[in-house]
Amino acid sequence: MSRHQFILIVLVVGLFAGWTPTQKALWGTYTLAWAVDFGQTRYIAKNPDLYYEDVSQFAIGKHPSTGTVNNYFLAQYFLNYFIANNLNGGWRNTYLSFSIFEHSLCIKNNKAIGIKIDYKF
Repeated sequence: MSRHQFILIVLVVGLFAGWTPTQKALWGTYTLAWAVDFGQTRYIAKNPDLYYEDVSQFAIGKHPSTGTVNNYFLAQYFLNYFIANNLNGGWRNTYLSFSIFEHSLCIKNNKAIGIKIDYKF
């Protein structure tokens, strides 16, 4: 095991200290939903002639740049971790479940109108 791998493991274990296995699974599911929504929103940004941002346009605009999308989603990810980490017990489960639901709706709606996923930086 390299030094970097060890540091990463210590950080990850420390980040989720006090979280139940269910809460860790919810965070993993949230991360997956977040990543798909992120990729779809990047696709929207790269195809402004075909699509426009609907749900998050209050924060990133109707036709955001990929840089704006990147910054928004990274900030959102860390902010959601901070919020979830500071909630106790059932509130953490509720918050993470709601966050998963919200991203899942966006994914479903985006897919229905043909939006793909784009991770090409």
